[in-house]
Amino acid sequence: MMRAVLVLSALAAAAAQEVPIPSAPDGFRYNVTNNRTAPVQIEGYFDLMCPDTRAAWPALKSALDSFDPASVAFTMHLFPLPYHHNSYLAAEGATIVGLTASSSPFAWMEAVFAAQEQFGNGATAGMSMTEVIAAFGKLASQSAGVNIPAATFINDMNQVSNDARTRISWKLGCARGVSGTPTFFANGARFSPGGSWSASDWTAFFRQVMGN
Repeated sequence: MMRAVLVLSALAAAAAQEVPIPSAPDGFRYNVTNNRTAPVQIEGYFDLMCPDTRAAWPALKSALDSFDPASVAFTMHLFPLPYHHNSYLAAEGATIVGLTASSSPFAWMEAVFAAQEQFGNGATAGMSMTEVIAAFGKLASQSAGVNIPAATFINDMNQVSNDARTRISWKLGCARGVSGTPTFFANGARFSPGGSWSASDWTAFFRQVMGN
């Protein structure tokens, strides 16, 4: 574990030195009517294979759904951690889904959350990367809101451009000092909600930010 953390720290330092400028703002915006001018802008750095990220999402989602997206906006950024061995592949899958007009990266995120144990380190220890990608392809083809044919998904996973987009997202997180997940920002300021915030806690926080 310590070795993985040291490797991540070294990579983060290198990434922060020179971050490529993305062709569009980074991240996936929750709710298709989401508005970049909303007075409360919440950003979350998520590792789709992280149990803590999975645990935090339902309460946050419930709170977001109770507000007009023109008032509270949420953007998910990808930040795969190295000690979750398949997290980068899951993140690249989100990149692919996000580029497919009829698919939702949040549906993909929730599908991966539901299958975390299937893609965990121990469960896939005897599998090759090709086999893991094929399993993710099957998940993409069978998940509501994603519905990308497995063959298309697997082909897209081999595209250099999708790998590059995923790497840039991770590097941008490093440049902002992100080192774990989930990490949250509110209107650009980092804050720590703790691992047990309820939907009511999130709702109260949104109202507090609105009142500042």
